[in-house]
Amino acid sequence: AAATPSRGSRPPQADPWAGVSLGDAIGAAPKAKAPAPSAEPRNAGKRRGGGGAAAAGGCDKSPAEVGAWIKALPLSHVPEKAQADLCEIVEAQGLDGNAFSEYVQTVPPEVCAPKHAMKLKAAWKNVLAEAEARQICQQNLDHAAKASGQKGVQVVV
Repeated sequence: AAATPSRGSRPPQADPWAGVSLGDAIGAAPKAKAPAPSAEPRNAGKRRGGGGAAAAGGCDKSPAEVGAWIKALPLSHVPEKAQADLCEIVEAQGLDGNAFSEYVQTVPPEVCAPKHAMKLKAAWKNVLAEAEARQICQQNLDHAAKASGQKGVQVVV
């Protein structure tokens, strides 16, 4: 009877990988490229022709509205004494939204501590973003009102 070779008695086969590891055979994973810097910094996705004063960091708030906004801030953002000092400065100098945008960047530490000044800047940045969004929405409404008489266009393939 013919004996079947057992597993241990088979002659060794040649290495199909020829001594090359699987990672070397497949190749290294492609490295992610750093995104190329765009020609326009940070404003690449924004609409053209829009923005106006809000895009330039402006706001149409009156000095009274700026003061009311400061008083409405949480005490964790700006303490009560700093709120009072800021309101006094806004009223005395008549700082509207645009002027306050400039002032908030250089708030003296004796008026508002640096930690709270950072929170004040961040909160004012939100106000500016809201003003810009409001302006974009108004532009969309104006465009929709002008285009309301237009009808759809049929595309024939």
